[in-house]
Amino acid sequence: MAPIREFYPQEYRLGMDCLAIIRQRCRADLSDDEGGFIALHIVNAELNTTMSVVNDVTRFVDGCVQVVEYFYDCHFDRDALDFSRFTVHLRFFAQRVFQGKQEQENDTHDEVFRALIARNCSEHYKCACCIAEYVRNTWHKELSDEELVFLTIHLKRIRMGK
Repeated sequence: MAPIREFYPQEYRLGMDCLAIIRQRCRADLSDDEGGFIALHIVNAELNTTMSVVNDVTRFVDGCVQVVEYFYDCHFDRDALDFSRFTVHLRFFAQRVFQGKQEQENDTHDEVFRALIARNCSEHYKCACCIAEYVRNTWHKELSDEELVFLTIHLKRIRMGK
C-alpha cells in the first residue's frame, strides 16, 4: 500500500477516514490495508477507468520513481512539494499512455527547445532518457520530446530540493 499512500495521498487519507468510520460503526477489526483498497476504489472512480488501469498507473509511477532514485543514488522526501508535483505529472502522463491519448507530434520548435534543455540540464536530461528507456522496455511506449522536456524540468526541481 506504500505506493498508494505516496502517489495518491488525498485519496489515501480519505480511505483511512472511511476505514476509521467503518471500524467505529461496525466494530470491525480491519487492517490498515483496507484503507488503501478503499483509496484505490476512489482513484478508480476519479479516473473513470478500470482497476487494471489504476494498478498499471501506480506501477508505472513507482517504476519511474525507482529509476530516478537509482540514477541519482538517493531517496527523495516523499512529502516535498516538488516531489509531489513530479509524481502527479507521472500519474497524468501514465493515464494518457494507458488511455492512448499521448501526443506524438514534435515540431521544430519542440526539437530546438529539447536540444536547449538537453544541453543546459544534461544530468537531468540523461535521467529523463533513463525513464524513457524504462517505459520503452517495460511498457512498450515511446516518450515524445515534449515529455522528455517536462520530465527534465521536474527532475531538476526535485534534485535541487534534495
